[in-house]
Amino acid sequence: MRDEFKNSENWTKRFLPHYNAAGKFQMITYRLADSLPKTALSQLESELKPGAPHSDAGYTEAQRRRKIEYLLDQSLGSCILKYPDVAEKVIEAWKHHNNIKYALIAYVVMPNHVHILIETKPDSDLGKIIWSWKKYVSSHVFGNPQYIEILKKCHSNLKEIYVDSRAPDYKKGFIKPASECGAPRINLWQREYWDRFIRDEKHFKKAIEYIHMNPVVAGLVSKPENWKFSSMN
Repeated sequence: MRDEFKNSENWTKRFLPHYNAAGKFQMITYRLADSLPKTALSQLESELKPGAPHSDAGYTEAQRRRKIEYLLDQSLGSCILKYPDVAEKVIEAWKHHNNIKYALIAYVVMPNHVHILIETKPDSDLGKIIWSWKKYVSSHVFGNPQYIEILKKCHSNLKEIYVDSRAPDYKKGFIKPASECGAPRINLWQREYWDRFIRDEKHFKKAIEYIHMNPVVAGLVSKPENWKFSSMN
């Protein structure tokens, strides 16, 4: 790890570790609460346990991440983000504080998750920024009875998308219940997000390519420019 990233003051941890510092390029992924089946996640976790066959064979966190990304690209769950008005709200949220709290570099809205590359600005809190993005879209989704019904029909057991109230008080600021948006107990977004700081120019270019190519890799379009909800357009 480069010395500049060893500063513990820049790292926070809720359920996952996050790097939060000004003037850094960050690739961020966050997803819908119903985008990954619990059975698949449970299997991944069991494979990571000490003594598991994959673990003994060198099963790494990077491999685990690639498996999760593969599952996300299968468009599982309600896929509320596939609806044009919802995808447009996601992009609106990103653009609202562009060049104020961050610089927007590249992005894509997939049916059940998103990828975005930003450059952070001074005095901006990454966790609060992402929470505001989620809240803006949640307000739109839960203001539409059609989308609420889609969410309900997608789950035989709504506990899979309920807000977990067991989180410590200091974390609850980042886990706002959807009831604040008019839909009691249903949680649209998975509570956490995944961020990765960009190491160098090569990594920067690869991150942008990954973002723009995601719809092609997922089999949604044949060319990245054909996907409407991307910074390619």
